Amino acid sequence: RKFCYKHKGNVNFRTMITSNLPTYIDPHTTRKERATIIDIILEEIYGAGSKFLRKGNAGQWFLLSKKEAREKVAHSMRDARGEMKRWVLKKNASNARKERTNDKKTISTKQQTAAAEDVDDGDTKSEETPHELFS
Repeated sequence: RKFCYKHKGNVNFRTMITSNLPTYIDPHTTRKERATIIDIILEEIYGAGSKFLRKGNAGQWFLLSKKEAREKVAHSMRDARGEMKRWVLKKNASNARKERTNDKKTISTKQQTAAAEDVDDGDTKSEETPHELFS
Protein backbone atom coordinates (compact mmCIF):
# COMPACT_ATOMS: atom_id res chain seq x y z
CA ARG A 1 0.00 0.00 0.00
CA LYS A 2 1.00 3.59 -0.44
CA PHE A 3 2.52 5.44 2.49
CA CYS A 4 -0.51 7.72 2.86
CA TYR A 5 -2.92 4.80 3.41
CA LYS A 6 -2.58 5.11 7.20
CA HIS A 7 -2.81 8.90 7.26
CA LYS A 8 -5.45 9.99 9.80
CA GLY A 9 -7.47 11.87 7.17
CA ASN A 10 -7.56 8.86 4.83
CA VAL A 11 -8.52 6.52 7.67
CA ASN A 12 -11.36 8.89 8.64
CA PHE A 13 -12.43 9.12 4.99
CA ARG A 14 -12.64 5.33 4.63
CA THR A 15 -14.59 5.15 7.91
CA MET A 16 -17.12 7.68 6.58
CA ILE A 17 -17.47 5.71 3.35
CA THR A 18 -17.97 2.44 5.25
CA SER A 19 -20.45 3.88 7.72
CA ASN A 20 -22.61 5.38 4.93
CA LEU A 21 -22.37 2.35 2.64
CA PRO A 22 -25.43 0.41 3.90
CA THR A 23 -27.75 3.33 3.11
CA TYR A 24 -25.97 4.07 -0.16
CA ILE A 25 -26.32 0.48 -1.48
CA ASP A 26 -29.86 -0.06 -0.21
CA PRO A 27 -32.03 -0.81 -3.26
CA HIS A 28 -34.67 1.63 -1.98
CA THR A 29 -32.19 4.54 -1.88
CA THR A 30 -32.86 6.87 -4.80
CA ARG A 31 -30.20 8.51 -6.94
CA LYS A 32 -31.00 11.84 -5.27
CA GLU A 33 -30.56 10.30 -1.81
CA ARG A 34 -27.20 8.83 -2.86
CA ALA A 35 -26.14 12.30 -4.04
CA THR A 36 -27.19 13.69 -0.64
CA ILE A 37 -25.05 11.06 1.12
CA ILE A 38 -22.06 12.20 -0.92
CA ASP A 39 -22.80 15.84 -0.04
CA ILE A 40 -23.01 14.98 3.67
CA ILE A 41 -19.62 13.24 3.53
CA LEU A 42 -18.11 16.27 1.79
CA GLU A 43 -19.62 18.62 4.40
CA GLU A 44 -18.18 16.51 7.22
CA ILE A 45 -14.73 16.52 5.64
CA TYR A 46 -14.64 20.22 4.84
CA GLY A 47 -16.32 21.05 8.16
CA ALA A 48 -13.48 19.33 10.00
CA GLY A 49 -10.97 21.45 8.11
CA SER A 50 -9.76 18.55 5.99
CA LYS A 51 -9.01 18.72 2.28
CA PHE A 52 -8.66 16.49 -0.73
CA LEU A 53 -5.18 16.46 -2.19
CA ARG A 54 -3.57 14.89 -5.22
CA LYS A 55 0.13 14.21 -5.60
CA GLY A 56 1.67 15.59 -8.77
CA ASN A 57 4.30 13.92 -10.93
CA ALA A 58 7.10 15.93 -9.36
CA GLY A 59 5.97 14.96 -5.84
CA GLN A 60 4.16 18.20 -5.00
CA TRP A 61 0.63 18.17 -3.58
CA PHE A 62 -2.34 19.90 -5.25
CA LEU A 63 -5.68 20.80 -3.74
CA LEU A 64 -8.61 19.14 -5.54
CA SER A 65 -11.52 21.29 -6.65
CA LYS A 66 -14.94 20.73 -5.09
CA LYS A 67 -16.02 18.95 -8.26
CA GLU A 68 -12.97 16.65 -8.22
CA ALA A 69 -13.50 15.96 -4.51
CA ARG A 70 -17.15 15.08 -5.15
CA GLU A 71 -16.12 12.69 -7.93
CA LYS A 72 -13.57 11.11 -5.59
CA VAL A 73 -16.20 10.51 -2.88
CA ALA A 74 -18.70 9.12 -5.40
CA HIS A 75 -16.05 6.86 -6.89
CA SER A 76 -15.03 5.65 -3.43
CA MET A 77 -18.66 4.80 -2.64
CA ARG A 78 -18.97 2.81 -5.86
CA ASP A 79 -15.69 1.02 -5.16
CA ALA A 80 -16.81 0.17 -1.63
CA ARG A 81 -20.12 -1.14 -3.00
CA GLY A 82 -18.20 -3.42 -5.37
CA GLU A 83 -15.94 -4.63 -2.57
CA MET A 84 -18.99 -5.34 -0.43
CA LYS A 85 -20.63 -7.36 -3.22
CA ARG A 86 -17.45 -9.37 -3.78
CA TRP A 87 -17.17 -10.02 -0.05
CA VAL A 88 -20.80 -11.18 0.15
CA LEU A 89 -20.38 -13.46 -2.89
CA LYS A 90 -17.19 -14.93 -1.43
CA LYS A 91 -18.89 -15.44 1.94
CA ASN A 92 -21.91 -17.09 0.30
CA ALA A 93 -19.67 -19.41 -1.72
CA SER A 94 -17.77 -20.34 1.42
CA ASN A 95 -21.01 -21.07 3.28
CA ALA A 96 -22.29 -23.15 0.37
CA ARG A 97 -19.09 -25.24 0.42
CA LYS A 98 -19.47 -25.77 4.16
CA GLU A 99 -23.10 -26.82 3.71
CA ARG A 100 -22.16 -29.30 0.97
CA THR A 101 -19.42 -30.74 3.20
CA ASN A 102 -21.84 -31.02 6.12
CA ASP A 103 -24.44 -32.65 3.85
CA LYS A 104 -21.87 -35.22 2.73
CA LYS A 105 -20.96 -35.91 6.35
CA THR A 106 -24.65 -36.28 7.26
CA ILE A 107 -25.26 -38.65 4.35
CA SER A 108 -22.18 -40.65 5.26
CA THR A 109 -23.30 -40.88 8.90
CA LYS A 110 -26.79 -41.96 7.81
CA GLN A 111 -25.31 -44.60 5.52
CA GLN A 112 -23.10 -45.89 8.32
CA THR A 113 -26.06 -45.98 10.70
CA ALA A 114 -28.19 -47.82 8.15
CA ALA A 115 -25.37 -50.26 7.46
CA ALA A 116 -24.90 -50.89 11.18
CA GLU A 117 -28.61 -51.59 11.57
CA ASP A 118 -28.49 -54.07 8.70
CA VAL A 119 -25.67 -56.08 10.30
CA ASP A 120 -26.87 -59.17 12.12
CA ASP A 121 -25.38 -58.98 15.60
CA GLY A 122 -26.03 -62.67 16.26
CA ASP A 123 -28.74 -62.12 18.87
CA THR A 124 -31.61 -62.78 16.50
CA LYS A 125 -32.07 -66.13 14.92
CA SER A 126 -33.01 -66.47 11.36
CA GLU A 127 -35.02 -69.36 10.11
CA GLU A 128 -33.08 -69.25 6.87
CA THR A 129 -29.94 -71.24 6.43
CA PRO A 130 -26.72 -69.38 5.83
CA HIS A 131 -26.76 -70.47 2.21
CA GLU A 132 -30.20 -68.90 1.69
CA LEU A 133 -29.11 -65.59 3.26
CA PHE A 134 -26.48 -65.00 0.60
CA SER A 135 -28.21 -66.27 -2.49
